[in-house]
Amino acid sequence: MRHLNMIFPAGIVLLTARVFDMLGREVSVVISEELPAGNYSRQWNAVILPSGVYFYRLEANALPSGEAGSFISTKKLILIKQLAVIKDAFV
Repeated sequence: MRHLNMIFPAGIVLLTARVFDMLGREVSVVISEELPAGNYSRQWNAVILPSGVYFYRLEANALPSGEAGSFISTKKLILIKQLAVIKDAFV
């Protein structure tokens, strides 16, 4: 699991966080909902994805639509998975 931490100062926002692979294909939607101002943290379950470079895009739009304020940010994310070594037990 990975965590995304977000802080929004005022009003109601439509928050969307998506994860993309290197080819620009959407591989996951972490969150897509309307939220009041505040601090938020969401877990991202990356169990089915291989290690590699991904990008996450965070979009926040003020609601109702006529109010000022929108935010869009895209950042690089490096997913590194550890290999588990399982030894057979012989009796």
